[in-house]
Amino acid sequence: MKKSNQALVSTTSSKKTEKVVLEANVIGTDKKPLTLEQHAAKYTAIIKASKTKLKTLEAIGNELILIRVEHKIIALDGTVTYNNKGFSASIKETPLKIMTAHDRGDAIWLAENSEMISNFKAKKGLESQSVTYLRKAIRKAEKDAIKAAKDIAELEAHELNDKMPKPKGQTKGKAGDNVETKKDIPLTDIELVTMFMELCKANDVDAKRVSTMFTNAAKSAA
Repeated sequence: MKKSNQALVSTTSSKKTEKVVLEANVIGTDKKPLTLEQHAAKYTAIIKASKTKLKTLEAIGNELILIRVEHKIIALDGTVTYNNKGFSASIKETPLKIMTAHDRGDAIWLAENSEMISNFKAKKGLESQSVTYLRKAIRKAEKDAIKAAKDIAELEAHELNDKMPKPKGQTKGKAGDNVETKKDIPLTDIELVTMFMELCKANDVDAKRVSTMFTNAAKSAA
């Protein structure tokens, strides 16, 4: 077959496929175009299916967590990790071997953070059923909360320093200029923890998750 004929056949086939897809989307079983009400009903069905998908993944995630427990590793300092190779090998021995590693990760994340995700969506007025979107949105909120905590801590430290009496001959300065100032008086451990908890509560952020992030950051800094 000549190239021109092949191209014609390919184009014709493509158009037929597009027509079939189009008809499936806009024409009902009675061969009449769908009404706006019917389109709305189809959209509602999609949303319900998406919500069911999240609940299904969460339920599967709870089962995966039970399997993963057998592969828990606890370090001397109390840090908990998992033998991912062993966990994957165990999954391959079950019917859940059909799941991709990515979907397993999403399922476990949904199961471990069910309440936090529900509260976050309610506070932000989110209806998204996309796990990827929710993970990114929550991760951003956590980073913003940590930055806000750091900014407030620095501001309060400067304010406390400004209230302290200055020795004679010492010039009051501001952060960022070249005037030598007395070193800021640090907050106590109790004051920092109190501030941390208040910020987490005000920003609807899971204190345990942020605490874990601080722990990991401290290990990296060390």
